[in-house]
Amino acid sequence: MTVAVDVRGHGDSTKLEKPSSIKEFAEDLHYLLRELGFDEVVLMGHSMGGMISMQYALDHPDHVKGLILVSTTPRSGGHLKYYLLYFLAKLKLVSYEKLLAKTLRKMFHPSTPKETVEWAIEDMLRTSLEDFMKITKSIKGFDITYRLEEIRQPTLIIVGKKDSVTPLDRSRLLRAKIPNSRLVIIEECDHTVILDRPERVADETVKFLEEINY
Repeated sequence: MTVAVDVRGHGDSTKLEKPSSIKEFAEDLHYLLRELGFDEVVLMGHSMGGMISMQYALDHPDHVKGLILVSTTPRSGGHLKYYLLYFLAKLKLVSYEKLLAKTLRKMFHPSTPKETVEWAIEDMLRTSLEDFMKITKSIKGFDITYRLEEIRQPTLIIVGKKDSVTPLDRSRLLRAKIPNSRLVIIEECDHTVILDRPERVADETVKFLEEINY
């Protein structure tokens, strides 16, 4: 069975009244999985979802059989911090809706169907600027770099070579620090690799699940 989770502040889940934290999001996930009756899972997370998945694996290792980390990072500082500051500075010159749409379009590969790009933009615009800021502040301070060696579960790491949000060096760090991990770099893709190359990501995912007998 596959379960897709809308994190608090996203999609149809409860809106955030105030900024949360990756650790609290991981506990939300733990509560959900217990309610659904899942004792052991393979977690697949993109971007912030990858941060939550790693935190969950550290906090509840006995419930995780494997991890699939897509376009993510073990810490929120550095490049991600400056990327967000740049985004906020631009808001002084253009509306949130126009800036978000323009930023997302730049991330997609030219070969990605226009319908996919427009769907992604429309979906992202469901998140208001106020909610976006609360989510951004929820990531602030996240850093598990010093604990990556504790992640013992088999781990597949997927990243676009041109990722502008969570750059390739972050995925290489994950590969270097997580003992039982494998890194897949997909050429010519940015942060939206999961939508740009869905077939490749799906193939790598199935291969990984077969490798760990899940």
